[in-house]
Amino acid sequence: MVFLLKNKKAVEWPMIMIYVIFTAILFIMGIFMIFSVADVSITDVDKDLDELYFTLLADRIINSADCAALQEIYTDELGNTKYQVRPGTVMWSKFYSNADDISDCIGGKKLCFVLEDLKTDNTMSGCTGGMSPEEISIQDSYFVQIYYNDENINNGLLTIQFKNVKP
Repeated sequence: MVFLLKNKKAVEWPMIMIYVIFTAILFIMGIFMIFSVADVSITDVDKDLDELYFTLLADRIINSADCAALQEIYTDELGNTKYQVRPGTVMWSKFYSNADDISDCIGGKKLCFVLEDLKTDNTMSGCTGGMSPEEISIQDSYFVQIYYNDENINNGLLTIQFKNVKP
């Protein structure tokens, strides 16, 4: 009987070693997976934020009546005056008369712009706040509709360029 007990322990010893080795392998694989999945990748957060700020400012220029978007005024059937902004339709006169007003509507940011009428090939460009085109750090172009004072609307391309978009 003593021989059977010793033999039983001898059979259990290799099984315990297999479990220990298997557990160690799984533990090492788990640690490896944690470090590979949780690997901190280096990203340029400042560049991403600049693009976000740029998009917000450009959207404000194109879609806000305070900046360059067309605002229609009409009277309803009750005689009340109503205001309706047409996002994506910019007024040629707002760029032509005083581009600094556009800069003021986005918090005084310096910008350059190029507004091109795709139908008539009219092109207007300018910079605000004494900025020169050589100082540009970020730019993008947007398809817009251009409203002229004679109620003529043409398709156009507005290129907006900023030096510094951070608040």
